[in-house]
Amino acid sequence: MNPKLKELLISRKFWSAIIGVVFVFVSEFVPSFPVTDTQVLEFVLIIAGYIGGVSLDPGAMGGNKFAQLMTSRKFWAAFLGIGFVFVQIYAPDFPIDESLALTLIGLVVAYITGSGLQDRTLYNLKP
Repeated sequence: MNPKLKELLISRKFWSAIIGVVFVFVSEFVPSFPVTDTQVLEFVLIIAGYIGGVSLDPGAMGGNKFAQLMTSRKFWAAFLGIGFVFVQIYAPDFPIDESLALTLIGLVVAYITGSGLQDRTLYNLKP
């Protein structure tokens, strides 16, 4: 297999972007998917924050990629943020309004990016 293609197919950034694009298309073209524009924005912001955080600190080279993913603070913050978006989608009586939810998602994105920056400096990664 072409090394560049293999690198792409194991890239967390690539698969995150694919998940984001699929979510946007499903929200736009599947009328039975009950999502608001704000919820799409929240989802995309989390994906963008995760891609940014992973770009700042891609994690250790080599080793078990799945184990690295399961211990990643960036992954779990994004996972919980996306879970929060789905709770809003499927529990319309959720007691948090859209503006507060967007603010909370912004904090999750800041945490993901900050974790990437912290890990980058912790492991002395060069730009």
